[in-house]
Amino acid sequence: MVARPARDLLQAARQQLTRDWWDLKRGQHELFTSQVVLDEIAAGEAAGFTLPVIGTPEEPLDNANDDND
Repeated sequence: MVARPARDLLQAARQQLTRDWWDLKRGQHELFTSQVVLDEIAAGEAAGFTLPVIGTPEEPLDNANDDND
């Protein structure tokens, strides 16, 4: 998730919970990124993206659409 910090306290707390989950729990799950999401990222505002997209040689990016072909 990449978003500006919310000014609303409840929304800011939800944003922090999401960041904490990604930091602490993502290793316990098999994650996938769909091509639709990758297309949205590519078309988005480049200045807003400060977090890396998951997918490195150590942690390959799986195509969630492979099973649907």
